[in-house]
Amino acid sequence: MNQWQPWLVVEAMFQFFDVRFLGGSQDQIEDDVDVLMLAQPASLDEKALYAIDQFVMRGGRVLALVDPHAESLAMGRNPMAPAPGGNAVEALEPLLAAWGVSLPPDQVVGDAASAQRVSAQVGGREVVVQYLPWLALDQGQLARDDVVTAELDRVTMQSAGWIETREGATTTIDPLITSSPQSMAIDVARIFETDETALPL
Repeated sequence: MNQWQPWLVVEAMFQFFDVRFLGGSQDQIEDDVDVLMLAQPASLDEKALYAIDQFVMRGGRVLALVDPHAESLAMGRNPMAPAPGGNAVEALEPLLAAWGVSLPPDQVVGDAASAQRVSAQVGGREVVVQYLPWLALDQGQLARDDVVTAELDRVTMQSAGWIETREGATTTIDPLITSSPQSMAIDVARIFETDETALPL
C-alpha cells in the first residue's frame, strides 16, 4: 500500500521550526503564529479570508506559495481538468486585491534566456530543446542584497507565475527573483496542447 510521504522541504521545516497545520475553515489565526504559510490553497471561505487579512493587519507575516499551474499537484490526474477545489490564485483574489497586488490566474512565465533543456518528441524524433516554462535562474536574476536569496547560486522553477502591483495601489514590491528581458507570458492551456512544438524553442 502506498503511503503519503511529505515533501523534503516539509521534513526540513519540522527540523528547524514548530510547525502545525491549519485545516478546514479558520475563523482566527492565533497571535502566536510567526509565519502563516499558504501553499496552493485550492479554496478559502469568507471566514478564512477574513482571518488571514486580520492576521496581516495585526502585523503577521504570510508566505504565500501560489502559482496558476502547480505541476506537482497536477501529476496523476487529467491535466485538462481543473485542480480540485479551484485555482489557488483565484482563491486568494480577495486578499490580493486588498493588498494591492495581482497574479494572472491563467498564465505562467516563459523565459528564453533561462529555459531548461529537455528531451522532447518533435516531428517523430527525439530532440533536446529549451522548454520555456521550466526555468533555471542564476545569480544574475536573484536579489544579492536580501538574506533570503543572497547565498543562492541557482533556483529552478516549473510553470511559475509572476506578481505585480495593481493600478493605483501604494503597495511596494521588492523582487527576490526576476526573469530576463527575453521573458514572456504563456497561457496555461498551451502547456497541455498536443502540438509538441508549441512551447520548445
